[in-house]
Amino acid sequence: MRSKAVARKSLEDVDVAGGLVFAYGTRTLAVSRGGSRWARVRTPRGRIGEVGFVSARAGYLLRADGRLFFTRNRGRRWSEIPSIGSFTARDIAFTSVRRGFIDASVGDPAGSGVLRTVDGGRSWQPQLVSPSDTADIAAFGASSGFRLDEDSRLFGTTTGGVSGARSALSLKPSARRVRRGGRVTIRGRLRPAGGGELVTVAQRNGKRWIRRSVRAASNGSFTTRFKLVRSAVFVAQWRGDDAHSGDGTPVLRVKVGRRRR
Repeated sequence: MRSKAVARKSLEDVDVAGGLVFAYGTRTLAVSRGGSRWARVRTPRGRIGEVGFVSARAGYLLRADGRLFFTRNRGRRWSEIPSIGSFTARDIAFTSVRRGFIDASVGDPAGSGVLRTVDGGRSWQPQLVSPSDTADIAAFGASSGFRLDEDSRLFGTTTGGVSGARSALSLKPSARRVRRGGRVTIRGRLRPAGGGELVTVAQRNGKRWIRRSVRAASNGSFTTRFKLVRSAVFVAQWRGDDAHSGDGTPVLRVKVGRRRR
């Protein structure tokens, strides 16, 4: 291919969606309708890890550092999805704008598994699949997928990986805005709960994630505190147990600065 968008570029993989072909490498993303002419697609700053388009215009991009982005207009604008929390993703598999899986092997405090979303990345459900890291992950249809681990074991699901009764997590801050260097109390609740369930509350303050593991009380409530030097986002997630599926919260934002009068 002699097109400037791909010629002499270091390309590693291709993706097909909406009648288009997307070719990409760590520094390049290009698109073509027939293969003879290629056009460059703008990407977020940083090295590209994985790309997964679900239509001619909508797609996800996973940076090499594990941060996830989404576009609705074929790269004219990208929005970060911080709701995966302190997990470091390294593979993605989406079947639509709203539904998909990401490999959550790296940074997983409870073992190696995947995260699943059904609301376009607004929230993610942690799922433990096997104790070994992910080698590859694939998804198709509304709720089906496969995961191959590094021990060559293949796992499949037709239920989106969901098992057991549903659970729900929620978060609420003591204040939406605090002074620089002040502390914010993050309160949450898990429903239903028997007491003792382990919930991970993660805070991103700049580029770094701070993770706290807390136990839910018998009524499902839990509390933790963070010191803020700049505006931050918070996410809570729990793995689930033998009777309930896991759950994750949408992003909670707390700003640092003086309150407006």
